[in-house]
Amino acid sequence: MVLRHGAPRWPADCKMDQIEELAKKIKEVKPSSVFADLDHWTNRYHLQNGGKLVQEGMDEQEFIGRNTWARFQTLFEMYGNKYVKFVSSSEERCIQNTQSFYNGFYKTMDNKPVFAYEKDDKLMRFYHKCDRYEKYVSENEENFRELRTFEKSREFQDVIKSVEGLLGLNVGTLSVDDAYLIYSLCSFEKYFYNETMWCSLMTDEERQVIEYSTDLECYHRASYGHPFNAKMACPLLENMLTTMEISGERSRDFSRITHNNTNGYLAAKIYEGHLGTMLPLMSKLGLFKDSEPLKSSNREKMKNRKFRTSHITPFSANIAFVVYSCDDKLSPNHDREMMVKLFVNELPVTIPACNNEVCTLQAVLDYYKDIRGGKCDLEKLCEI
Repeated sequence: MVLRHGAPRWPADCKMDQIEELAKKIKEVKPSSVFADLDHWTNRYHLQNGGKLVQEGMDEQEFIGRNTWARFQTLFEMYGNKYVKFVSSSEERCIQNTQSFYNGFYKTMDNKPVFAYEKDDKLMRFYHKCDRYEKYVSENEENFRELRTFEKSREFQDVIKSVEGLLGLNVGTLSVDDAYLIYSLCSFEKYFYNETMWCSLMTDEERQVIEYSTDLECYHRASYGHPFNAKMACPLLENMLTTMEISGERSRDFSRITHNNTNGYLAAKIYEGHLGTMLPLMSKLGLFKDSEPLKSSNREKMKNRKFRTSHITPFSANIAFVVYSCDDKLSPNHDREMMVKLFVNELPVTIPACNNEVCTLQAVLDYYKDIRGGKCDLEKLCEI
């Protein structure tokens, strides 16, 4: 199972400064009779909390850990209560979430194993310090041409003008970045404090315009918009497939479950990462791919798109492969057939390997055979 860290994260340091500047700018130029609530609004986002998780995010992870134990309780109680491996990125919020998942996972157990995890940024933050990704994707302005075109479009600019009108501001007072920040502040305020002052500046339809723009950015920064995004997830997916393959080879000998994959297999492996982990992995798996790419010109056509990050990669998003040993599916030599299901956000989805919700393990391994056998060297992938 691969998870994104929990929700919500306090705004990053740069956003903290921007929030203060935005509120100050609006207060200075708006008429006193307009949007009076802002005059009494206090900025509660402080620099010392920048980028940190709050309790709700850790509670989410604990809840998912508890769900995971409950769903596969027989496996973990009988065989695996100490044969679960945790892998995290080196970021503090991911380590905190790994601990939270562990707390929920072992919540009902008296003899918990000692909490331990492995830091591995090559698996969980493969995009970090990857020269090829930085040059051709994240810092390549040409890669975001569709996004910039959409930001200049009439429907996006109309949202900005509408907000300026509600605030009594002159046209041109607010920037594109201000529109994104107001959209984000709506989320933060609603989630943290159940307040809707900032939300009142946009209609639901206008928020959908901003949402599409954020999806356009994610599409090109981390998903199908650039072919290298999926390639970066190769080491992580190969690691997952190897873990599954080993369990398939030894599924009937439960006494051989072990932390050491050379001698046996794990009951579970839990990876904790980021949005930048989840989207490339989903792309490499072939999940949530629409029949045509997201563009600046087709928002209306893509209203029911599969690639909608608010649905597929919210905070605490998760992807889990589960291997089943099936007595009623015997191979010619009377071994159990190994079957696989794929869960996204705890719900089963169609597996691209066989276009079904249930695949044989071998079909999954064969489908992704192009990344097996040492073909996923991250250092070579990231070389320019």
